[in-house]
Amino acid sequence: MARSRSIHPNMLKDEAFFTLSIGARVALLGLGTFAGPDDKFRWDDAEIARHLGSEVAQFVPELIRAGLISRIGDIGEVIYTFGFGRRRVSRWERLRQFIFDRDGRHCTYCGAAAAVLHCDHIIPASRGGTSEPDNLTTACKRCNLSKHDRTPEEWLPQSL
Repeated sequence: MARSRSIHPNMLKDEAFFTLSIGARVALLGLGTFAGPDDKFRWDDAEIARHLGSEVAQFVPELIRAGLISRIGDIGEVIYTFGFGRRRVSRWERLRQFIFDRDGRHCTYCGAAAAVLHCDHIIPASRGGTSEPDNLTTACKRCNLSKHDRTPEEWLPQSL
C-alpha cells in the first residue's frame, strides 16, 4: 500500500500546526516525505538539510517545541502522520524531552552524551519524589539502573 503524502484533514484542526511559522509547516511536510513508512527517520542534520533545503531545515527545532516531531538519540519521528490521525503525545513524553533539552542531553551524573538516556527521579518516586521538573534529571542508562531507589547522596559515594 502506498503511503499518503497529502495533508490529513485533521491536521488543519490541530492547534499545534497553527502555532507554526510558514517555514516550519513546509519543513513538517518535507519531513513527512523523508520519514519511512513507520514515520521514523535517521537523525542526520546534513541529510535533513539536503532533503528539505538548508533554509527549511532551520525550522526543525520549532517542530520539536510544538510536539509535532520528536528525537530520541539518532532517530526522529514525525508525530503527526500523513494520511493517519495524530498520535497522542503523553505528558511524560513531553516532560522527558523538556528535561533532556534542559540538561543538554548529557548524563547529569557521569557526563555521558552518546548513551541511551533516561529521565531519573532525583528523589525516587518510591520514596515520595514527584515527577515535577525540579525533581527530574537526565541520566544515562548505566547510571540510572545502578542508582536504583537511592538518592544521589546515597548512591554517588558507592559508584566511585
